Amino acid sequence: MKIKLLFYLIILGFWSCIPPTSSTNMVKDNDILSKTIYSYADSLSQLLPIGSTVFINDHSDFNGVTSYFGKYVAVKISNRLTKNKNFIVVDRNSIELILKEQKFQYSGAVDEKTAVEVGKMVGASVIVFGTITEFTNKVSIDSKILSVKTAKVIGTTDYSINKTNDVADLIATVISSSEQQKKELEEERQKILQQIDLERENKLAGLELEERQLKQIEEAKRMEKKRA
Repeated sequence: MKIKLLFYLIILGFWSCIPPTSSTNMVKDNDILSKTIYSYADSLSQLLPIGSTVFINDHSDFNGVTSYFGKYVAVKISNRLTKNKNFIVVDRNSIELILKEQKFQYSGAVDEKTAVEVGKMVGASVIVFGTITEFTNKVSIDSKILSVKTAKVIGTTDYSINKTNDVADLIATVISSSEQQKKELEEERQKILQQIDLERENKLAGLELEERQLKQIEEAKRMEKKRA
């Protein structure tokens, strides 16, 4: 039973760390938005040191808040750069779990100092972070490339996406899909919590039964001694 309980706790921790936008199937890879982000990733790759271990941080908005779209862009960039053999891209799926284990308060938005801490925790030598700003007619992506070892920004790059009706619709699809995915993940977490509660209740009931049986055995032994 302990094994089952541990299993459920591990699964719960895993699900709690899955970012809402971890799936890249919200929109197709050949749509204009994906192609534009991939083009940005290609230009970004030219600035990354060969042989480095790179972590693409969730990009935040101008106020430092990470949005669904900011996470989505980071996932897309990571997936694109993973195909480049000149460097290693840190797997994003395990990052939040690692940071939680280190008791690091990770909001997604980082500055140079925080980026160094995050980079060390996830084993990256280079971390890419930045902002995404939506305007009426465009979406601007601004990224900084920071060396974890020197704590210095070694490069900056920016990109502007024309906010056509198609692009605006795709961004809306990303946000809508992310919200739905978050809802589904929460439902899964609730199911696992119920399973954990049931396991705990069964465990307590088993311990109480075992305790009663031990008391009965001890009482029987005392009675036997008295009769002797």
